[in-house]
Amino acid sequence: MAIFSKKKRIDSVNGRTPLPSWMMHSDRLMESVLPSERIFRLLKDIQKRVLAEQVLILSWMPGREKPSLMGMSPAGEAPLFDSSTQKLIIEKLAQTRVPLTDKNYSFQTEQEKEIFDSFMAVPLTVSEDSVDALVLINYSRLNETRFTDYLGFITSVLSLALQNGRLFGKLKKKQEELHQWVTHVEERIEQGTRQLLEKELRYQVLFDGATDGIFVHDEEGRILEVNRAACSLLKVDKKTLLNTPWNQFIPADDWEEQNAYFKKVLSTKKALPLKAAMLRADGQSFHAEIRCRRVRIGGRYLLQTFVRDISPQVTLQASLQESKEKYRIFIESSLVGVFIVRKNRIQFANGMFERMTGFAKNELLGRNFLDLVASEDREEISKKLNNESGSEQYETRFITRSGAELWGEVYSHRVILDGRVSVLGNVVDITQRKKLESRMFETQKLESIGTLAGGIAHDFNNLLGGILGYASLLLSDIDENHPFYSDLQTIASTTKKAAELTNHLLAFARGGKYRVTTLSVNQIVHEVIKALTHATDRTIAVETMLDDNLWTVRGDYEQIYQVIYNIGINAAQAMPNGGVIQINTSNFQMEKTFSRQQLGITPGNYVRVTVTDTGAGMDEKTLTRAFEPFFTTRPAGQGTGMGLSVAYGVIRNHGGAIQLASEPGHGTKVTFFLPRSTEQRDEQLVVPNNKGQGTVLLVDDERIIRHVGKRMLEKGGYRVLLAADGQEALDIFKKEHQSVDLVIMDLIMPRMDGREAYQRLVEIDSKVKVLFTSGYRQDDRLELIPFNEIDFVQKPFNTDTLLRAVSNRMKFEKEDK
Repeated sequence: MAIFSKKKRIDSVNGRTPLPSWMMHSDRLMESVLPSERIFRLLKDIQKRVLAEQVLILSWMPGREKPSLMGMSPAGEAPLFDSSTQKLIIEKLAQTRVPLTDKNYSFQTEQEKEIFDSFMAVPLTVSEDSVDALVLINYSRLNETRFTDYLGFITSVLSLALQNGRLFGKLKKKQEELHQWVTHVEERIEQGTRQLLEKELRYQVLFDGATDGIFVHDEEGRILEVNRAACSLLKVDKKTLLNTPWNQFIPADDWEEQNAYFKKVLSTKKALPLKAAMLRADGQSFHAEIRCRRVRIGGRYLLQTFVRDISPQVTLQASLQESKEKYRIFIESSLVGVFIVRKNRIQFANGMFERMTGFAKNELLGRNFLDLVASEDREEISKKLNNESGSEQYETRFITRSGAELWGEVYSHRVILDGRVSVLGNVVDITQRKKLESRMFETQKLESIGTLAGGIAHDFNNLLGGILGYASLLLSDIDENHPFYSDLQTIASTTKKAAELTNHLLAFARGGKYRVTTLSVNQIVHEVIKALTHATDRTIAVETMLDDNLWTVRGDYEQIYQVIYNIGINAAQAMPNGGVIQINTSNFQMEKTFSRQQLGITPGNYVRVTVTDTGAGMDEKTLTRAFEPFFTTRPAGQGTGMGLSVAYGVIRNHGGAIQLASEPGHGTKVTFFLPRSTEQRDEQLVVPNNKGQGTVLLVDDERIIRHVGKRMLEKGGYRVLLAADGQEALDIFKKEHQSVDLVIMDLIMPRMDGREAYQRLVEIDSKVKVLFTSGYRQDDRLELIPFNEIDFVQKPFNTDTLLRAVSNRMKFEKEDK
């Protein structure tokens, strides 16, 4: 066989047929070949002897996709067939275990047939672990026997070498694995030793560095190990502490309790807490928090106990508890209602708030706060409760459990409690204050009405004074048979009735209190009862309960009589179907609180008069208007509405107070108080009625009063001088004071009023005699003028009234002389 029968070399160096594409990466392929020097020389020798174009050794192992090239000659070239052909050759050898030649091998492609003139693959080793083959390509001497023997020898040598090499490789791999394992074990031992040392060091640091005292002791309580904190806690060194019984540091009274505690710990796996008293080595006691658990050490169960000194916390807790108790006592004993509201729901309420509302604490907690508020106020209070501006101060009406209305003044502000926005409020019960304010308002209203009424009455009295004066003068000048006599009498009587009405207004306006004497109210009551008996129906009974030792009072008899009579008539008219009027009198010592809050008068001794009826009663709305002038609930023509208003004015003018209480269906009770008098009763004044003489200075700013007064006085035999005001009167008196016997002077005048004029007259003549007159005694103008009951005459007056007053004044002055 020729060496190259087809003469198509694939040597790019000689410029012959180019290499196929699968042979173009010779450099990379050769880099993967790892032949030893001996294998390379052997392959080179084989190539030389058999005159082969290429000799190589292929090797395949399980798990590889393709065979590997263990050696090749000539070196530096690429195999003449690709990896797929190599794989087919190996697989064929593994199956047949006999050499392959171009005679029994089926070429895969025409290219292979063209390349390979001759081909042989001899199996070197065939096993489960590997398949190795010697491959000769394009050879020419194998047909000679000597070369065949040579090849057989070489293949056996290569087979043995490869097997030994693999065994050596496995041995080397095992040695490397053993070395790695030993190295790993040594590293693990070193790491474990280091970790153990670190753990021991960390344990020692944690054990001795712990702030709590740590004790290890056995079931009998013998202390086996302690840390530094334990020694510090008990104030004893470690050497002394070891093997010491645990009970040595426990008060004797607690031994049984703690022994039971440790037995319980031993019987369970859980750590159990305990708070108890312990003793230091010096016998000092302290509060301890103990936490013990069972541990297994050296095959036996021991107790590990942690002890912490909680004396500061206990002291603080006691202090906090004491502070909390003080706070509770302060809040619960407060005279102010305290509440906390969150989202309109009551979270807290103190005892006073309970008493205010009438609800128990369990009824208040969780309740909507607005349910306690009057329906008219709820919308406004809801806005205030949810106002984010902060503090609020407001007044509102609460509805108590009984349905009663309670006025409260609320001070509230937003606070953060338990991390949530709440409203803290304080409530002051101002119901009594509201009632007082209402009374004060009514009083002020009545006083304002009285001031207006008094002014009107004053003006009317001046006008009526002129009418009545001229009418009385005409009546005294004509005969009873004169055709105008009856008309003049009608004018005079009508004027007197009008004067009575204005006097009622004056009484309500706290004016017109004159002819003051020391009175027995019991005597006035007896006189009133006589009048009521004739003025009321027989179905009405009048009963009395009068104090026999009743104090006397200072006042106007007619006005006090009129007050009791008016109240009695009102009571009778409230009982159209009959009933009982009860009149009681008693002495009453007015206390400061009651007098100020209920009546608005000074404390002291008073005479109390109560008039009660069994009539229909009045509702609250009617009560608030009962003292208003001209207010009446009776049909038109059945009353003027002045009865109670006159009573109010007269009693207040006498330094007293009046109360009214009534409910529909339960009748009415009127109570008034008059200051006690320290003087004895006055004897009734006997008024002379003889012809007068002397000079009178009449001072009045009303022209009609001056003129009619002059005619009245001249009719009584007096010489009269006239003055229009206080200043003019002074001017006249300076010239005529030697001849002036009496000065009749109005109280209210322009330029200079009667009071100032009186004081100036006294400076001129200390014995000057003055008779005051007025349609209205405004602002108590006579309080500082020392006059008795005959020093004043009320307008309007007729001729007889004026002359009688002048006669009395002149007579008393003569008796004084």
